[in-house]
Amino acid sequence: MSRTKFLSLFLESPRQVGSFVPSSRYLGRKMVRMSWIHEANCILEFWSGTWAVTKEIIKACNKECQIHAFELENTFLPYLEKLHAPNLHIIPDDVRNASLYVPEGSVDIIFSCLPFGSFDNELVHEILSEAKKMLRPGGKFVQFQYFLSDKKKIACHFEVCNIWWEWRNFPPAFVYVANKPTE
Repeated sequence: MSRTKFLSLFLESPRQVGSFVPSSRYLGRKMVRMSWIHEANCILEFWSGTWAVTKEIIKACNKECQIHAFELENTFLPYLEKLHAPNLHIIPDDVRNASLYVPEGSVDIIFSCLPFGSFDNELVHEILSEAKKMLRPGGKFVQFQYFLSDKKKIACHFEVCNIWWEWRNFPPAFVYVANKPTE
């Protein structure tokens, strides 16, 4: 997808798209590298967008790992379909409905590119609650954001282990890696 097309989507729907430029492969690689992906059997991706993170997930995970990519923006769906990965399941639905597609407590890692900074607090809480239900105990929640302002929201649901900065992304972004408590 061209940067011009992406910018026009952002201008049409800034709260849903979240940025005026697509995420970089560097951000995708950073998110994947911090996740212990090689051990995963089931992965969810919240907001696949232009597939910068999706491509890195496909490259890094084992071939038996099932990847469920949620994307609501119809414009992005054809780009995801071009990836032709047999273990990639594209789900054009809201991430709050994840339990309709994957059993609760069965997910090893959730990669989220959702623009929490554009959402109201109630929506962020609903999404994080759904993510927590979906993850197995000890499962990882990996989220990128442009600001550190959402750390408290994530920490209400998960144990925030690390925060990394990817300066090669434009704009530079923070990557949160959090765990679901093992209880």
